[in-house]
Amino acid sequence: MKQQSLLSKLMVMLALVTCAASANAENVNFSYYGIYYCLTTYSEGNGVVTVENNGSFNTYSGTVNIPDSVPYQGKYYPVTGIGYQAFKDCVNLTAVTLPEGISMLLNEAFAGCTSLGHITLPSTMYTIYNNAFTGCTNLEWIASLSENARSCNTNNFDASTYANTRLYVPQGSLSSYQSTSAWSQFADIAEKN
Repeated sequence: MKQQSLLSKLMVMLALVTCAASANAENVNFSYYGIYYCLTTYSEGNGVVTVENNGSFNTYSGTVNIPDSVPYQGKYYPVTGIGYQAFKDCVNLTAVTLPEGISMLLNEAFAGCTSLGHITLPSTMYTIYNNAFTGCTNLEWIASLSENARSCNTNNFDASTYANTRLYVPQGSLSSYQSTSAWSQFADIAEKN
């Protein structure tokens, strides 16, 4: 089971890196219900999808609900990550729903989203890369559903976010977050059922 989980994480990392580079012929960019995606397929026909930026910033607004899978040419593929700068500078974005299955947020995924008020990180979130939430000056709360604090750099959040944003964590996991460098910086951490 652990090997399969590690393999799955490695496939997601590969997909995110190749989509960001957009140089691999196995990558296809498409839109579904107004959200932009990059599909990376493998020789066996399997594939994963990441949410992407469409090439210009500030294209998402209001509440965005990311589905756990999306169709492409009649086949459904799991949504597994948020790509490099996918929501960067979306100043009218107020909330994002991330489904279980999302395991990574790449660099600057939500940077500059000045109206983003809250976000829930699924229990499957494995890594959050650099500056993912810098410039999110109105974050009221972040809920992390993972019972164990995951890898996260301290530069993912601004000092004002650490001081003014409440971090909700699952019941019984407070000590895990308080002992992990980036998460422990939050002045207000609370357990939530």
